[in-house]
Amino acid sequence: MSMPVSTWVEVDLDRFAQNLRLIRAQMGEACGILLVVKADAYGHGAVEIAEAAEREGVSVLGVATLHEGIQLRQAGCRLPVIVLSPLLESEIAEAVAHGLDPTVADQRFARALSAAATAAGKPVRCHVEVDTGMGRVGVLEREAEAFLAALDQLPGLRLASLYTHFPDADTEDLAFARAQAARFGALVGRLAARGLKPPRLHAGNSAGALNLPEARFDWVRLGLLAYGHQPPHTRPLEGLGPV
Repeated sequence: MSMPVSTWVEVDLDRFAQNLRLIRAQMGEACGILLVVKADAYGHGAVEIAEAAEREGVSVLGVATLHEGIQLRQAGCRLPVIVLSPLLESEIAEAVAHGLDPTVADQRFARALSAAATAAGKPVRCHVEVDTGMGRVGVLEREAEAFLAALDQLPGLRLASLYTHFPDADTEDLAFARAQAARFGALVGRLAARGLKPPRLHAGNSAGALNLPEARFDWVRLGLLAYGHQPPHTRPLEGLGPV
């Protein structure tokens, strides 16, 4: 006989909407929100959170895996969905079929994605992550110009955004994150000189968005903050509450 399960979580979508409004007031209306809903929206229920996010005017959703993205599409989610972690080449066809936006970080993957887009007869939006010092994923900053110039020549691909990630924007010493933001800005300047202008730029995670106003760019990439958790070493956002 199975034991009854007595654990439950109450998710307050009104509080979630209120948090998004507070964040928007802080970041400025011009700054869009990329809401990270990976890991079932950090345990809050990805489908329900995505629906609430759509009602609140969130620009785009971020997931970690192909299957998280498919789950949102099967539930009827219409917002753009970025798969932030690298996909396998074997996952490209399904990503294209479900209208998910892959992150592209190497030439071989870019060529395979271009071929799939051409075969599907519809342009595929993609996003490029630049490694400005985190050392985990993304195109190396010194190779980014050549990479984006090559990407621009591939049929069927539409660059939707260029981004970078701050590993430690939630520490007392922001020198490393500030240097990353400056390197990213300089890269954007060099691209512009070549006539390459990504439609959207984003860098700040929750802590980065609060601590580095110069790194807000077009979108802020929010997880913790939207769900009501104040990252360490950030100025408290008055009225923010756990969802």
